[in-house]
Amino acid sequence: MLAAVLVEQPDGLQQLARPAGQGTRRRHGGSGLGLTISKLDDTSTAGTGIVATTYANLGANGILASRDWDMVVTDESHSLSRNQAGDMTAALRNLRAITNRPADLWHKFHLQQADRWARIEALKDGSPERAAAITKFYEDRAAFIEAEGKKPRGKSKPLAGKMLAFLDYFAAVSLRL
Repeated sequence: MLAAVLVEQPDGLQQLARPAGQGTRRRHGGSGLGLTISKLDDTSTAGTGIVATTYANLGANGILASRDWDMVVTDESHSLSRNQAGDMTAALRNLRAITNRPADLWHKFHLQQADRWARIEALKDGSPERAAAITKFYEDRAAFIEAEGKKPRGKSKPLAGKMLAFLDYFAAVSLRL
């Protein structure tokens, strides 16, 4: 099964996940191509199969790092690069992590281990327990980065307004899997 996330602006997201037979000025979303695309409604799940989400969800949904993605497709990808302050967006940082970009594997580990890190931060500053937990965390992170670095990288396909045309490619890829 193809594991892919399609990142779209909120108005386009509604059309991507629309069931076949519901009229739209665009195609009938993925179902018109034989693809099942589910919409991520919140940040509590990474979904299964092909999922569609917004940039806001991509930036806030650390659970996306729990899946190995074959491909991530971003529509209107210029929205990823910088926010109004000129900083990297949370969506771009998470995109790089979930596609196993080597320089961002540390971030993928932190996304996957957010609860563990919160428990470490709750320990008393300067305590031996906290120091030991931090040391173990960083050791585990180094092992994770080494193991993940050997895996194939997920592909990232930035698009500029051609999301539905690109779905034809998804249909062809999913037939081969």
